[in-house]
Amino acid sequence: MNGSKTVVRLGINLGENSFHLWGVNEQDEQVVKEPVRRSGLMRKVAKLPACLIGMEAWNGGVRGRPPLGTRVQPHGHEVRLMAPQFIKGYVKSNQNDHQDTEAIGDGGGACQHAFLDGQDG
Repeated sequence: MNGSKTVVRLGINLGENSFHLWGVNEQDEQVVKEPVRRSGLMRKVAKLPACLIGMEAWNGGVRGRPPLGTRVQPHGHEVRLMAPQFIKGYVKSNQNDHQDTEAIGDGGGACQHAFLDGQDG
């Protein structure tokens, strides 16, 4: 890995109690691949420089809290929500949480047709 460790594109796979993160730098080299507990996600995202964040559009938010996409945008991030039916096309091998997260991150940099308004999530 010769490039920067600065994340320019991050995929977040939403889970019930934890999330999986996958991020790349400007050279498209993986610089982040880790699980994060729900309680630590916003701290982690707040420490990142402004970047493109792709995540699966998900309607199961926590009651009384704003959607995740809305909460990360004030940190300068651009949020793209990927419709679930489009994620499968970006999965490179057997489907699991890490592969889904990479697919969401890859899809985050793709064309706009697969994305929804960044307020959900």
